[in-house]
Amino acid sequence: MKQLPLILVFLVLGALAAAAPSAADEPYTPPTITIDVIDSITPNSDITVRVTVQNTTGTRMWRSRVYLDIMSTPTSIRQHLTFYETEEHLTRYKVVRGDKDYMEPGEVQTATFRISVGSTMPAVTIPLYVALQTEIGLCEEGCAPYLRSVQNDIVVERNEPNIFLTLDVTDVQMEVGDCDIAQGGFSVTYTMENTSQTTAFTVRLAFDTPPVPLTILILPQMPLSSIRAGEQMEGTIYISTGTLSPGTIPLVARVTYTDYYGKSFSSTADLTITVVNDAYQLFMAGEGAMAECSYDEAAEAYEAALVIYEEVENDDMAQRCRERLARIGAVRYHLQAADTLTAGSYADAKTLYQQARSAYVQANDCVGVALCDQGILACNALLGGGADTPDDGNGGGGTPVLTVVLAVIIAGLAGYIVLRRNR
Repeated sequence: MKQLPLILVFLVLGALAAAAPSAADEPYTPPTITIDVIDSITPNSDITVRVTVQNTTGTRMWRSRVYLDIMSTPTSIRQHLTFYETEEHLTRYKVVRGDKDYMEPGEVQTATFRISVGSTMPAVTIPLYVALQTEIGLCEEGCAPYLRSVQNDIVVERNEPNIFLTLDVTDVQMEVGDCDIAQGGFSVTYTMENTSQTTAFTVRLAFDTPPVPLTILILPQMPLSSIRAGEQMEGTIYISTGTLSPGTIPLVARVTYTDYYGKSFSSTADLTITVVNDAYQLFMAGEGAMAECSYDEAAEAYEAALVIYEEVENDDMAQRCRERLARIGAVRYHLQAADTLTAGSYADAKTLYQQARSAYVQANDCVGVALCDQGILACNALLGGGADTPDDGNGGGGTPVLTVVLAVIIAGLAGYIVLRRNR
């Protein structure tokens, strides 16, 4: 019986504990944390972190503090950062004027932090952690503690160093010899200049894989250990060719290098080898005349070039000549079709459009084909007759429909010829 009072005491204490309100057990919605910060940055710049906290718990938030959890950022990254502010008490101003240190439901507070990214920062991703520490509940003492950390990643982009590569010539012409082939060698002087404020390391100059076999020697030998900021160096590229047929050979000289932390960069310069013969000169004369819409002159040049290319069995260039000649024929038919349509001879215009279309197909010119298709459809519509398109026996007659059709077709042809001329 002596144990009964002790048992009753435990029962009473348990009942009281169950009946007493517990802040930790009270349900609430977590507060809202919004972070405004840039996604990427370059070294030697500042980061502004703007943190907005809204009390969306439905009750009071006591002693709210926002801070940068800098210790969670790896040391290898943190050593390149300078933190000017690391924490902010959101209701400090209330305490200063004698109010209690809490945020009412719905209240919004903002804290701003500034971080400087040093010039030595490598190209990495900075994991930035922002934490909110507060207490939630109506009681001033013993409220439920709350801690939340939010991560934002900031990418560091390194745009230095920068090597500017130039060649003293960009187009080397070689004349063909016997059997209509060229063979020989030439040299090109190159310059590499570090136009940035940081040193470039492991500098290597080479050519992308050329379309034909070439022997290329670059002096001084690559790679170079480094090129310092503002430094410039020159060298020579020696190129020996095998047997080359007439035409153009595009080459790409590429310099690759790294920064101090191993990030790779590159820049390029173009070099073209042009192997010329009489046929190539004629072909280029045709290109120039074609650009000026001098079709007779262009056709004469292409025809002369075609004869030579067929003799030496250069099928690729011969086909290019045939396509150019087909395009010239197509444009001539096209212009005649437009004139004939304007004169009201719809049937003849349709025939000319069909001839132009066939020539455009041979020239592999899909735009010209599409324009001719429009002209053929217009001729068919006009030949069909109707209240607005009286037929004069040859599909002739001036009508509002004809006016519209002619305006569309002639404008399209004129625009097409200008487009071709500017290419």
